[in-house]
Amino acid sequence: TILVIQGPDATGGERPAADGMQAALDERARSAGQRLVHLRCDSEAQLVERIARIDRGQTDLILFDPGRLARPSAGLGQALAQLAVPYIEVHGDHHD
Repeated sequence: TILVIQGPDATGGERPAADGMQAALDERARSAGQRLVHLRCDSEAQLVERIARIDRGQTDLILFDPGRLARPSAGLGQALAQLAVPYIEVHGDHHD
């Protein structure tokens, strides 16, 4: 499973092309034998709490878009540092 975690104001459903992109990503994951699971968090506290609950046995990789939290606090940085699952931080083009 590939977990996609989006922070506050991350690129997603507010853009018209997002649904088509979502379907394409889901299909590519399936063709690679993976499943995408999407989580959207509305606050940094919610991000930290969800990251702390990630189970290594359930998740193979995390794609993390911090949204407007491009400069996370020490708490979020610590939660990411303690992950037992590899993650890739990505940034959408939502900060025009």
